[in-house]
Amino acid sequence: MQDLIINYQNIDILQDDYIILKNINFQLAENRFIFLTGIVGSGKSTFLKSLYASTTGQFGPHANRQPL
Repeated sequence: MQDLIINYQNIDILQDDYIILKNINFQLAENRFIFLTGIVGSGKSTFLKSLYASTTGQFGPHANRQPL
């Protein structure tokens, strides 16, 4: 099994006291390729920004977010 490079467990992303994304569970293993699809406004960009620590929102309860 490959090492995980991203592991979100029950993550909520908040901005200005609003829950933008709720209860995210996501794992990505090293050397894997994925597609991220969804309708306009569904949170794709917010999710991607959370991965590289670009958002200013709050993360929890299990977030241990550090830039790659």
